[in-house]
Amino acid sequence: MLGLDGAGLEGISGGVFRVGSEAWTLPRRPDEVWHSGADGHFSVAVDHDRDLAVAARGPGMISPLVAVGDGRRELMVRMVNAYDVRGYVSVGGFPVADCEVVLQSQEGRFARVETTDANGAFRFAQVLPGQVSIEARSTRFRPAKRTGVAVGSREAITLEFRDVALGVQGRALLDGPDAQPAKGAQVRATALRREGGRTRSVPHVAMAREDGTFELFGLGPGPHRVEVAHEQRSTVIRQIDVEAAVVDLREVRLPDRALVRGRLLGDGPIVTELLLVTEAGERASARTDTAGRFEFTGTYSVGPATLALVDRSLGFERSLSRRLAFDVGAGEPLSLNVVPALLLLGEVVDTKGRKVSGAEIYVDSDRLSGVDLLYVPAALTDADGQYRLHVASTNNGVELTIAHPAHATSAVQLPRQASGVQQPIVLAPPRRVRGVVRRNDKPLPAAIVHLGIESRARAWAATDPDGVFVLHDVPPGAHSVFVRYGSLGDFAVPQPVLVAADRDTDGVSIELPTARTVEGRVVDPQGQPVAGALVSVQVAGGGAVPTDPSGNFRLDAPQGEVEVRALAPEWRIEATQTVGPNSGPVRIALPLPPHGRLLARLQGLPDRRPTGCILRIAAAEEDAEGEDLRPQWVDAREGELNFARFPTGQRRVEIVCSGYAPFAIDVAMAVGEVFDAGRCVLEPGSRVRGRVVDAGGRPVPGARVVLGTELDLLVADEVRRSRGEDVFGTRADARGRFELHGVTSRSATLVVAADGFAPLTRSLAIPGDVLGREEIQIQLGEGVAVIVEVTDAGGQPLRGTPIDLRKDGFSVAEARTDGQGQCVFPHLAFGDYEVQLVGLGTRQIVEVSEARTYHVALRLR
Repeated sequence: MLGLDGAGLEGISGGVFRVGSEAWTLPRRPDEVWHSGADGHFSVAVDHDRDLAVAARGPGMISPLVAVGDGRRELMVRMVNAYDVRGYVSVGGFPVADCEVVLQSQEGRFARVETTDANGAFRFAQVLPGQVSIEARSTRFRPAKRTGVAVGSREAITLEFRDVALGVQGRALLDGPDAQPAKGAQVRATALRREGGRTRSVPHVAMAREDGTFELFGLGPGPHRVEVAHEQRSTVIRQIDVEAAVVDLREVRLPDRALVRGRLLGDGPIVTELLLVTEAGERASARTDTAGRFEFTGTYSVGPATLALVDRSLGFERSLSRRLAFDVGAGEPLSLNVVPALLLLGEVVDTKGRKVSGAEIYVDSDRLSGVDLLYVPAALTDADGQYRLHVASTNNGVELTIAHPAHATSAVQLPRQASGVQQPIVLAPPRRVRGVVRRNDKPLPAAIVHLGIESRARAWAATDPDGVFVLHDVPPGAHSVFVRYGSLGDFAVPQPVLVAADRDTDGVSIELPTARTVEGRVVDPQGQPVAGALVSVQVAGGGAVPTDPSGNFRLDAPQGEVEVRALAPEWRIEATQTVGPNSGPVRIALPLPPHGRLLARLQGLPDRRPTGCILRIAAAEEDAEGEDLRPQWVDAREGELNFARFPTGQRRVEIVCSGYAPFAIDVAMAVGEVFDAGRCVLEPGSRVRGRVVDAGGRPVPGARVVLGTELDLLVADEVRRSRGEDVFGTRADARGRFELHGVTSRSATLVVAADGFAPLTRSLAIPGDVLGREEIQIQLGEGVAVIVEVTDAGGQPLRGTPIDLRKDGFSVAEARTDGQGQCVFPHLAFGDYEVQLVGLGTRQIVEVSEARTYHVALRLR
């Protein structure tokens, strides 16, 4: 147990918490209680479950959750300053009593719920520092929400209800020949982020009545995830857009639950542990027998699920990782091939060459989103400082994070050739960097201070009410320090901070640019408010705030003239407005085209319902005024496609689902119209089989293969980054082999991409490539590199500048400049790229058309 100064802290009480499927909510009561003794040490007996964590609270202090893991290492629990968050909820100037208030961290790490008193007041005691959102809820009104609230600022948060609540209603039935009301079924509605379609939030909850009917009020407008759960049946999940006063789901039939069983196949007996996580949040584990067979106890909700290997030494051949997506209730028992993972080994020493035992080794790239709830080490060094761990097969380097209480946390990038080769790692002594952050000549509380990524260290802190911060575990050497606050983004210290090896660094002073508040409204060409638009100030790393249902926004901005940007994510349409130093409220008009709503029911053969698709929307030839839109991903819950912003006019639409031939329809859309395309039957088309290899003929496992265009790959990559999983196409197996359905004369192009190689596009020969007995061979090359150099007005290199590389409007890669003001974007295919300095407006087009290295020089003026 470490105190605020890094020393051992005696007499602190803590607990062992069992984290459920909602890892961000902290249980109210721990399973076990412990107390720290001399020098801050504590011990408590646990069952070493993978989902256990410890946390502590003390007078004015609190600690984050720390994963227990397998219990072999000494846990380091560091206390930080804790603060109260207070406020009031009102409507029309009158207090609202007994109102639910939800506090949630911006990163989704934790959430808490309190209730207002008779005066409409609420108080959250001992909150972790950082930025949070606060939302007041009532069944009579739409939620009142504040984002970007700085914990520790001592500001009294005022929340006011304004608009009448929206809701959802329906009837839950136990499916079967004689359907019965699902009495007591729990209905949960969770607001979804407009980016990525997912969120971590506390849901609104209601219960089904005796006759199965339910009503859930208190919702705001926009997309929601609605779950209908019953202990005897499968949980049914619907994704809906809440627009009308009440959305009627009508009958929601809950099907029977299903068994999950199967067999793992490999070289020799496969005895290992498996973890099951369903989309409904159910979790279970099972072990295989000596023949590789497994069966999870009980039954589970029908629908998408994930199977994960707990043992890191193995990976699924199909996904080349420890994670595999499948459908519960799809039919026959699973039959899955597994292959060995890469082996990494080496030793950890200090700067004097002494072995470091008990060091924790983390593999960031091998963490499974949605499966690994807690951040636990993949390995520990033994008494001789030796480590040995496995990671999923990869074509790129592996990044390891090494942590030890007596040394500075560090990160090391190992090449893919490191498998099986001894890799030494040196840890430096830990030092502290102390300083203060000010703005407008006043201390700035609740600002996030962190080291630049080029430091290869993981130190961060939040400023206290006096603006003071302390960075722990900083290795000796030169570092750049950044500050993030609200929508202002990252600001670098003008000079590097030099940390000595024999002492801490004190007196660092960071003065942020003088700030002001910019308020305004985002509207469409007809002057109607645009809800959910993302508004940001064009500064490096600046955060975006969404507009409310009335199109209003409020954000921080530097003094002087700034550019304010509004983005409609669904359209990829943006508009900027220059705001002067003394401007009043801002009005930004987004040039959204007139639009309506497209409905369709997707049915794949044989009897499958795709969960999403890529929409390609082109203007019909006879519509001279129509414009083609960029392809975009649209979710289709249980095959139900509901696209709210379909452009008006005569349109030719292709619905492209992974594994099926494109389905084309003609749509004539009027403003505000709902166009129902009805049932769209998707055919599997022809099959193509192939093998992905490198220049030496070696297989490239895990390569992504898409049947479509390069734009389709960019769309799929964007969704993959936001969700942590593939939604389109397939991956090559351990031998580089792949198989895809959906080949037709209109879909005869393969796009192949893999880490460490340039994407490749290949046109298929029909019918030769689909009828031939031999696999087609796809050979990937290293591609072209673009080197970007950034200097200031005086020609001096700028360190830590964020660079965004874009193609066809999509972000391809992001990086920061190093100490020489340079960054490298390798493995690029031919095409036109845009190099952009994030938040600074400087950009340049690079036409990559030859097999050579391209150099781009950007100079700030």
